[in-house]
Amino acid sequence: MKKIALIFNFCLLTVISAWAQKAPRFKVIALYESGGHHIEYSKVAKVWLDKLAADSNFSVDYIQSTDRINDAFLSNYQLFIQLDYPPYAWKEKAVKAFEKYIDEGKGGWIGFHHATLLGEFDGYAMWNWFWNFMGGSAIKTT
Repeated sequence: MKKIALIFNFCLLTVISAWAQKAPRFKVIALYESGGHHIEYSKVAKVWLDKLAADSNFSVDYIQSTDRINDAFLSNYQLFIQLDYPPYAWKEKAVKAFEKYIDEGKGGWIGFHHATLLGEFDGYAMWNWFWNFMGGSAIKTT
């Protein structure tokens, strides 16, 4: 009987402990480059963002490409952060999903470093929707 009571108490404490842990207030997806000359920026930014998430009770997931971005993927997040990832060379499905995410108010956006680098770069055309989203500003390339 004592053994059963001990097991019951252990299970009860485990359940209470799990309930006591706070669920994250919101979820963040952060997109960052996996290489290039800004990789050190991304590494430091991730450390800072992880600490901020822990201190402020939100969760953050990281991706290094736009391959997974679609409506279903974005529906899991309330905030989209671009850490050092420019707005060109995105996959078409990611472009459409991100536009919908913002236009329909499904989440917020924060961009750091060259997340707003707009213009025609590396043979990629200007993303006109994003250009409007950023207030119509662009870097002129020659």
